[in-house]
Amino acid sequence: MKDLFKKFGLVIASLLIIAAALSFSEVGKQGAKSVGINTLVNKIQQEKVENIKVQGRVMKVKLKDQKRKLEVKKSKEQSFSELMDNYGIDKKKLAKVDVTIEGQSGLKYWVSALAPYLFPLLILGAIIYFMTRQVKGMNNRAMGFGEDKSKKAEETEDTKKTFEDVAGLKEAKEELEEVVDFLQRPKQFSEMGAEIPKGVLLMGPPGTGKTLMAKAVAGEADVPFFHISGSEFVEMGSHDEREQTLNQILVEMDGFDPHLGVIVMAATNRPDILDQALLRPGRFDRQITVGKPDIREREEILKIHAKDKSFADGVDFRNVAERTPGFSGADLENLLNEAAILAVRRGKDKITQEMIFECIERVLMGPSKESKVMTDEEREMTAYHESGHAIVGNFLEHCDPVRKVSIIGRGKAGGYTLAMPEEDENYKTLQQLKDQLAMIMGGYVVERKIYGEDSVSTGPSND
Repeated sequence: MKDLFKKFGLVIASLLIIAAALSFSEVGKQGAKSVGINTLVNKIQQEKVENIKVQGRVMKVKLKDQKRKLEVKKSKEQSFSELMDNYGIDKKKLAKVDVTIEGQSGLKYWVSALAPYLFPLLILGAIIYFMTRQVKGMNNRAMGFGEDKSKKAEETEDTKKTFEDVAGLKEAKEELEEVVDFLQRPKQFSEMGAEIPKGVLLMGPPGTGKTLMAKAVAGEADVPFFHISGSEFVEMGSHDEREQTLNQILVEMDGFDPHLGVIVMAATNRPDILDQALLRPGRFDRQITVGKPDIREREEILKIHAKDKSFADGVDFRNVAERTPGFSGADLENLLNEAAILAVRRGKDKITQEMIFECIERVLMGPSKESKVMTDEEREMTAYHESGHAIVGNFLEHCDPVRKVSIIGRGKAGGYTLAMPEEDENYKTLQQLKDQLAMIMGGYVVERKIYGEDSVSTGPSND
């Protein structure tokens, strides 16, 4: 309602501005001077009149020695010639005046007569129409409260997703292949007395491909895919957000006929906060974990996202996968996109291995600080410090292989030593933790050895 009054006020203000502009545009214009018939008669007798235009009962007079015109009104019933005769105008003098009689057509007459009344009515009608549309729109929105907000994904052969577009996730695919079978042959399962699962819940961290997996299921089964976000459920109800979202999902799921072959797939990265009413049989019967990819899956994902990009010879995606532990599928896609942007920025037509590695370091530690001002003493101390990490890490058996050492800072670090495992590790042994601590302390030990106890910098505090 506030918006309605605001817009109504804007309309009124706009009309006032237009009226003011029109009135100001007339300022400075010299209009015709209204005079009586006697003045006109005297001017004609003095031969000062150049021409007269008669328009109905209005006579517009142009004088010979003045730019400003005169306007004289006569009675409606009396013609111009009768008026001149009644005032005894000398016909010879009148003959010297150019007289034009302009008759008004029926349409022009009625327009001029009705215009003063029509214009306010048109403005009033426009305001009423505008207000009616606003109220109607508010009613439509109110009536649309609770409507289905789901959207059908329009897929072509180029945009259609299948399991081939999803790298890794072997176990999740095997679980979902059964769902695909349900969607393709719902009648056969119903005839055997088997109930098709109503819902499948995909659980896992953000960016691991849960939504992509749902689209792939629809693509494999060749069935329509409708999608809706959790926040849109809130628009379909009221009250507490979590409570209403839950209630609306339950209502939607209970409304599907089990013989129609409709399966609800949901994705979440917070399964711990889900209500148990969603997880019971008859709701989300299947719960599938979609975790972050391991090293082999990361390599497969990189190859999929590399299809539409140009790479230089020698790019080793296995090596890239080794340097990206903990990266999700979305992270890897973004990594190659950043590498492509970097190649364009440097004027290259192919993406190199070094560009990809630089983007990995940017993601892990922040942008490079090549322009940061450092004294020669600080550079030397940074070099000794990082060499301490690298030497200890290189000689200890249970440390990860050292990939790179740099004295050019990134993020908060003045320099860094990058160590990455060759394979993903799910557990750490006590010996690994001890060697890792020794590598961390390597920078401090070297600084103390080279510069003495009292000259150790604050650099080791960031280790």
